[in-house]
Amino acid sequence: MAATELGLEEGDEAEASADAGDEVALADEDLEGSGADVGGDPLPREGEQRRPHVQQPEQPYVLIE
Repeated sequence: MAATELGLEEGDEAEASADAGDEVALADEDLEGSGADVGGDPLPREGEQRRPHVQQPEQPYVLIE
């Protein structure tokens, strides 16, 4: 939407966009170190191995003859 459609004056649109970007950055900072997924798989702790997100069956299909 254009700024004039929302009743905003010139410059208000950029300010609102910057404020929204600041909120996203703050939310990411709050999640750092909490174990939450903030953009990728967390690294495994020392001695742990990565676990797949989806368990793969040993036999992915059954052969019917």
